[in-house]
Amino acid sequence: MSRYILYARKSTEDKTRQIQSIPDQINALSRLATSRGCEIVTVIEDEKSAKDIGRVGFSSMIKRIKSGEAQGILCWNIDRLSRNPKDSGELMWMLQKGIIEAIITPERTYYPHDSSILLSVETGRSTDYVRKLSTDVKRGMQSKIEQGWLPCRAPIGYRNEREGIKGRKRILPDQPTFESICTLWRHLLKNRTPLAELYRVMQNEAPIHVRGEVIAFSSFCRIFHNPFYAGVFTWKGEAHAGAHTAMITQREYEEVQGILSGTSAIRQQRDVFPLKGLFHCGTCGACITAERHTKVVKSKHREQNYDYYRCCHKKKGVTCREKPMSKEKIEKTILDEIVRLYLPKEVIEFGLRKLRQEPAMQSYNPKVAELERSIGIHEKNIRTMEQNIALESDAETRAIMKKQIERTRVLKLGWEQELRKLEARPVELSKDIQESLELLLIAQDRFQNGSDEERREIVRTLGSEWRMSGQSLVYKPNLVPAALRTIRERYLLQNPRLEPLHSQSECGITCCLSDVGALWSGIRESNSRLKLGKLAYYHCTNPARI
Repeated sequence: MSRYILYARKSTEDKTRQIQSIPDQINALSRLATSRGCEIVTVIEDEKSAKDIGRVGFSSMIKRIKSGEAQGILCWNIDRLSRNPKDSGELMWMLQKGIIEAIITPERTYYPHDSSILLSVETGRSTDYVRKLSTDVKRGMQSKIEQGWLPCRAPIGYRNEREGIKGRKRILPDQPTFESICTLWRHLLKNRTPLAELYRVMQNEAPIHVRGEVIAFSSFCRIFHNPFYAGVFTWKGEAHAGAHTAMITQREYEEVQGILSGTSAIRQQRDVFPLKGLFHCGTCGACITAERHTKVVKSKHREQNYDYYRCCHKKKGVTCREKPMSKEKIEKTILDEIVRLYLPKEVIEFGLRKLRQEPAMQSYNPKVAELERSIGIHEKNIRTMEQNIALESDAETRAIMKKQIERTRVLKLGWEQELRKLEARPVELSKDIQESLELLLIAQDRFQNGSDEERREIVRTLGSEWRMSGQSLVYKPNLVPAALRTIRERYLLQNPRLEPLHSQSECGITCCLSDVGALWSGIRESNSRLKLGKLAYYHCTNPARI
């Protein structure tokens, strides 16, 4: 009885497809060996494509046949053995020399005395099939790239379209993951949050799941280094303008890369300090860190924790003698700043009502005309280069011109993103103002009783460039807090005490509607850049109680 090696191979390296391929091959070939009276010495499985050399299972099979352990091969089809000229040639040589007595398949058996033309045709057909398939796949992928679609699996937050015509399937937003990642991009741009902290925000507020589990930190970091989310994808080192929906603009993507240029690692925090990372030293500019000291209070017979915020002292060549500030003192300073922005509830609610009622004001922006002109120039250049490609006969020159067209399309996409952002800016500004006003209306209670993230959000809403200098905090007020401070100064001129005799509101103030409208319109007259006067410019002939 001749001894045979049963060889089974999957047609793809993707383990999620054709899972039953190898078991089915083994079962069918085992029944064939029994009917033919063949002894199966061993079963060898391969899960690697046969278009390239170097398959471990195939090499092991050839070695064992040469050593005399087996005299033949059992396989499902000849293309299971080889799809490349080198392995096919070795099989034909061993078969002609009698080293292999027979190659048995369910359809036919190949013997040494058979004509080598038949086996050559069979193996050549398998090799040609792979080459033709590769050419067709590359042509289809290039066609998708020219249409602006990434020719592979979509990143997290997007999905590949399953319906539609093959070769023209798009990449669409995958709701609600798309919105969650959009929110994280905006959070990162607004607050310049480290990725480790942003990952915790994602876990607590809107977890992103991949295959039923929360996304790993390494995969989470790759999201914010992928230009696909800015409407651009890279293929073989070349950037291409995508036709998919972008989450951010190219300029914002570059800004994020600048924010993330330092190292970011996720570590388990032993002590939690809610305001850590928000301040810098006013003397040397280094970051302000936090530390906890534990002391024994003898009168109470227990340990007491004391939190301090201090300079890191990590600026080389700079001697910093800035003293630490206690947590209580910093929190009191921030609460004092919130109180300084205090206005009667009617004033803020009046502004919110006008903001919701009136459309965003459009104003002429010379940058819009400049962007439109740049987009027109790029469109003209693209059309000219496309006409030149049609007339060019040299393939190498056409390839160079195509690359230039792709680079121009990427630049044009960036200008178009900036133009859409400028056109939407009035709406976004009104939305930001509304959110800031709503937050500042409850800022004092939220800072005293809210979560750590809510307290950090209030500090960011108050202003930026917070610095600790001389046992005090200084900062640059944001748009809305600066306007509220101006309104408060004007209101104090009219109502120095801010204390009427009778009140029906929670804040203890009853205001005349005309006075409130005059205050908001006064802001517009004093500083048009703030654009807050538009919220409450209102003419009231009969003053009424709010």
